[in-house]
Amino acid sequence: MNDLCLGMEERQNCRVFEGELSETIPVVHASIAGCRIIGRMCVGNRHGLLVPNNTTDQELQHIRNCLPDSVAIQRVEERLSALGNVIACNDYVALVHPDLDRAGTVNRGSEVIASGMVVNDWCAFCGLDTTSTELSVIESVFRLNEAQPSAIATSMRDSLIESLT
Repeated sequence: MNDLCLGMEERQNCRVFEGELSETIPVVHASIAGCRIIGRMCVGNRHGLLVPNNTTDQELQHIRNCLPDSVAIQRVEERLSALGNVIACNDYVALVHPDLDRAGTVNRGSEVIASGMVVNDWCAFCGLDTTSTELSVIESVFRLNEAQPSAIATSMRDSLIESLT
């Protein structure tokens, strides 16, 4: 999702996100299955949010109340319940852990896709060990070459490249 940030229930741990995002993107404080590691427990895009089956009714209702009506939220019964670790998605496609379905790799063969990358509709950040073949697959699958980055994305990319050179 590019329009909402789910953050830890404890506000003091979310101050960095709020400081950077709160003027343009709402930061929602929540927990998933009693855990503070929101990004590892759920995965979503502008169409929907998947949460593990052990998400409490209260947590589910709180998140549902904070999401736009156009975003569906669904509990998923899955052995690999840290969905954010095993699924990386944007609005077009998802890469999933091989135990869920056929998937790719990141960071020289790691099958824990979402732990090795962060991706949205126009940009992906991958671990330093990610090979050029893996990057090509990621760019192709997520259609990143077709994306039209905003001025912020262009500025961030330029700053990142400058800091690495």
